[in-house]
Amino acid sequence: MLSTDHYDLIKNSLLGSLFEDFEFPVTITNSANRLIYVNRAFAKLYGYNQDQVIGLSPKILIPKNFELKYIIELQRQVMGRKKPYTCELVNITQRGREFPIFLLVTPLQPITGNNAVAHLAICCDPNKKAVLMNALLGHVGNFAYTYDSKIKPKKAKLKSYQRGDRQAEIVKLAQLGYSTKEIAGIMGISVSTVGFVKWKMAKKQ
Repeated sequence: MLSTDHYDLIKNSLLGSLFEDFEFPVTITNSANRLIYVNRAFAKLYGYNQDQVIGLSPKILIPKNFELKYIIELQRQVMGRKKPYTCELVNITQRGREFPIFLLVTPLQPITGNNAVAHLAICCDPNKKAVLMNALLGHVGNFAYTYDSKIKPKKAKLKSYQRGDRQAEIVKLAQLGYSTKEIAGIMGISVSTVGFVKWKMAKKQ
């Protein structure tokens, strides 16, 4: 399959939907180490149009004077050992501006034990590692939650902490052996509220 076909396939897939609007640059390379997908954040940071880089080696993002031993180690870990890998590299934009990045790369193996069909990479400023991890976790979680056609963001009417939820939480904590005072501390509510709920639930039994 041609790299351009790969790009169209990924962009129109669930994977493409997940990362197209992600705030950090995302790339996917095939088993031949050629770019088959980049998201909008990548294009904005590096200055390339998406169609300019599809089919090219990600080495175009590495300055010519960068030490190859770091690239070799990355390839050994990800392509050889098929393990996720993180490192810090220097990248270069289309206009020649060099800058450091923190890189997270992971093999994509749809079937356990098989060779990776592609490699997914996400990068950020080295000082924003924690921001990237938090953003990635939140982005994936929100996407997965709202993806199901039965759960749409506009239609979902969720109250963050309904009375029934609170009562159930109090009962569960009480069953786990927590005292009324401890439950109040855990939940951030008054001792009297916990006591009332426990009394109310005991009357129902």
